[in-house]
Amino acid sequence: DGDAMNAYFGLEGDAGALYTDSLQNATYIEAKSSNPIYTDLQFVTGGDLDAPTLGTARMTILDGGKVGIGTNAPDSALHIATTTGAYLNLQRSDSDNAIIATNQLGVIKFTGKDDDATLGEGARIAAISTGTWDTGTDVHKAATDLHFYTQDETTTDKIAAGSSMTIKHNG
Repeated sequence: DGDAMNAYFGLEGDAGALYTDSLQNATYIEAKSSNPIYTDLQFVTGGDLDAPTLGTARMTILDGGKVGIGTNAPDSALHIATTTGAYLNLQRSDSDNAIIATNQLGVIKFTGKDDDATLGEGARIAAISTGTWDTGTDVHKAATDLHFYTQDETTTDKIAAGSSMTIKHNG
C-alpha cells in the first residue's frame, strides 16, 4: 500500500529450544509501517473473507503499548470496555483441588521505580481464603478475606510485615 505497511507473524529460535524471556526463542506478531499510526495490532472476530464483511475488533494493541479489550482506542495501559459492565477475573486454578484456608486467590500490586530505577511495591490488595470452599448447589461457602497492604516512607518492608487493613469474610 501507499504507506508501505508490512505485517509479520513468525517463529524465532532453535527447534526444541525453550522460551528464555527474549526474542531468541519466541512467537511474535509485528506491524511495521513508515507511518506510525498504522503500526497498531488488532485481533478481530466474525469477519467473512468470502462475503466480504468486516469483523469486530476484540483487542487492540497501540504502537505505544496501550492495550484495549472491547475498545480500539485504549487510553490507559489496560483499558477494558463492555456494554454489560467490565469484569476482571483473577482465578486460582488448582485442577480439581478445593480452595482451602490460607490459599491466595488473587493479588493486585501497585508498583513503580525509585530514583535509582529499582522496582518497588507501594501497595497490594490480596484475596485470601479463610476456609475450605464448598460452592455446591445447596450451599455457597467461599469465605475469603480481603487484605490491604501499604508501604510508608521508612526503609522497613511494611508489605511483608502484614496487612494494614483487612475486610473480613463475615463483614
